[in-house]
Amino acid sequence: MITSDIIKIANFISSTTMSIAQEGVVLETGSDFQIYKDEISHQPEKGPVMPNFDPDYNNFDDNSAFWMIGRDYEGQIVHTQAVRLLELNGDSLASYIEGSFEEFTPNGWIYDEEKSHYHAPPDCQQIKGNVCCHGEFWLKGGPTGFRGAGMTILTARLAMVVSLMKWSPDFIFALMTSNTICKGLAARAGFMHSGQMNRFWFLPDDEESVEAWAVWLANHDLLHLLNIPPNLLASQLNSARDKQKAKKAA
Repeated sequence: MITSDIIKIANFISSTTMSIAQEGVVLETGSDFQIYKDEISHQPEKGPVMPNFDPDYNNFDDNSAFWMIGRDYEGQIVHTQAVRLLELNGDSLASYIEGSFEEFTPNGWIYDEEKSHYHAPPDCQQIKGNVCCHGEFWLKGGPTGFRGAGMTILTARLAMVVSLMKWSPDFIFALMTSNTICKGLAARAGFMHSGQMNRFWFLPDDEESVEAWAVWLANHDLLHLLNIPPNLLASQLNSARDKQKAKKAA
């Protein structure tokens, strides 16, 4: 990585972390996922850790994964996310998930294993090499939460740039439900590419599947994000939210 990019990364992380703090969220990060799992057990709104980040099934260290937890000024957990580095060993992302899609099933879900399957978007066949998986993303909602505004922009892009600093991956990807992506979460998070899957999970005794999308960024997309100050976009979104609240209250 060239020196100018390293400087951009440092400035991005510093300014974005400061913007998050100014919004009322203090971040902590680590690589011990047992600590992460124990911490989020105190926040029932978040839900349990997903299998692909669960320390009971994975052996993580600082070179393979990290988590972020955000707390409000009262110390309550209001945000989580995590990133792990995948070793695809020459396989494509499509092949990887086709062989282990159960790892991406929300913890606690009961689904029909015979019906459930994964058909990747065509571009996922080209996603190979040093690949990061972004997941566990959650923001507390409600009147004391941070959902529906600019916090997604700040926190998600921060994790991506930290991943760039740590591993300089060829790609970063995530899986999102159709309901989530149609609400614009992928765009706010900074993902620049997306593809709709055919079907994913079939719930027991249910003829309809829970469909998902794959979203991703290539390394050059990550470098491009460094030139887009996330705090400006977050401020615009927060301003639009506040105007809408004021209009409803009038």
